[in-house]
Amino acid sequence: MSENDVEKGGMEEEKAVENHDEETKDMLLDEKADAVFTKDGATDPGAVEVKFTAVKSSGLDKEQLMEQCNTPLWKGVRLALLIAFWLSFLAMLVAVIVLISTAPKCPSNQEWYQTGVSYQIFPRSFKDSDGDGHGDLKGIESKVPYLQKLGISAIWLGAIFPSPLEDMGRDVTNFTDVHEDYGTLDDFESLLTKIHSEGLRLIMEFIPNHSSDQHPWFEMSKMSKNNPYSDYYVWEDSPGDKPGQPPSNWLSRYGGPAWTYVADRDQWYLHTFGANEPDLNLRTENVTTEINNALKFWLELGVDGFYIPHANQLIENSNSYRDEQDNIYFKSHVNDTKTPYDKLLHNNTRDQPETHELLAKWRNLLSGYAGPDTDDHRLLVVDASMSSISNQMEYYGSKKKREADYPYNFQLMNLCQGVSLTGTQISSMVQSWLKAKSGARITNWALGDSDHTRVSTRCGRHMLKALNTLMLTLPGSATAYYGDEIGIEDLEIDSSKSFDPSVRVNTVSFGLLVWIMWGVCGLSGL
Repeated sequence: MSENDVEKGGMEEEKAVENHDEETKDMLLDEKADAVFTKDGATDPGAVEVKFTAVKSSGLDKEQLMEQCNTPLWKGVRLALLIAFWLSFLAMLVAVIVLISTAPKCPSNQEWYQTGVSYQIFPRSFKDSDGDGHGDLKGIESKVPYLQKLGISAIWLGAIFPSPLEDMGRDVTNFTDVHEDYGTLDDFESLLTKIHSEGLRLIMEFIPNHSSDQHPWFEMSKMSKNNPYSDYYVWEDSPGDKPGQPPSNWLSRYGGPAWTYVADRDQWYLHTFGANEPDLNLRTENVTTEINNALKFWLELGVDGFYIPHANQLIENSNSYRDEQDNIYFKSHVNDTKTPYDKLLHNNTRDQPETHELLAKWRNLLSGYAGPDTDDHRLLVVDASMSSISNQMEYYGSKKKREADYPYNFQLMNLCQGVSLTGTQISSMVQSWLKAKSGARITNWALGDSDHTRVSTRCGRHMLKALNTLMLTLPGSATAYYGDEIGIEDLEIDSSKSFDPSVRVNTVSFGLLVWIMWGVCGLSGL
């Protein structure tokens, strides 16, 4: 046979295999599970023999398995597992219900201040619109669109009343007017209209604790013991056994005695702050009526709330002007020129029950101007600093007798004061406030104000974003001090030119306050 014939035969054979008709194949199994392919009843010698091995199960068949499952042991196991499952399910259900019912609830209708940011402005140094060297209301109005773009909810305006400006404008000579340096009442109404048109609100600083000694009320009061204004201020005689001496050892917040003698009355008047700021007698109905009328004046113009500084010292214990006790923790300083305020404990001049009664009345007055919507709430914020944190919490009032919406929180303003900033320091300050606060009361957070050094100076510009983020993410309402959003720092100023008497007691240049005008230092384009 030739080579071509062999090759041709192989190809035909492969073709035959490929075209095998499956239907013609028979499988023959013998007793040993052998299998061969056959064709036309004959064994195909080219087929591959297949070996099948029988596999026998060693498990239980269905009948045996059912018999085992129905034994008392397995029935008990199944019942126990079923009971455990349902008990676990019910326990989890109860736990969820308890957690939901006891967890603090977010108010369904929150007031505007509870979710917003207030922007505090010291008007004398914010924006000078007419080039006379100090800020004014028109300057603030020109920057309202910028402030609205910052995402704030309210502008918190520092004192703007007529004043000799011996204490940053808090020595007031008229509670229902505007200092001429800042503009007019028409300018104020224009500013208020602009603020409201941008969807913002206006909070005013209001100072009912005292007036200026140049206020007409005091000028009348000091003339005699028998005139319509004679009881508008706190007057007291010398002690019977100490003629010519102050009624008590009480101290001014600026150091030295809190009493000043007036010969025309042969009496002493009380001044919690400087001698130029006599304390109003808020126990007298005539005085509280005057203050109520002043509050109504601004509310009727459309003001959205008030901040009351040093509210914890509005009323003193007048039942007895007894001396206050020494503070055993006080440490004197060699450069003290006056007896420091902290030398004494101030149990007779702070946190008096009558103060809470008065604040509750003012809360009711403000509520009378609030509408039915949460946007119409009239805010009341008080400063109770220098009192203990637990005492500051009392200024919320109670459910039956509300006082402030919140006491102003100065905790974060102490960051970086003489010590390095650490997580432990921040946590301690935050937790001390949150643990003292009870229930669903709103709190607030602030990094700076006109009485504290700038946060960028205290902690460094590199920490500014982190600290602002902290303030904005803590639970409650945030209050930003103007310029802190762009990192303004302190400048050295001559203390003799300061409007703050707590600065003027020093004879060196002081960097406590920064008064930078908008329109200066390249900020006018903002």
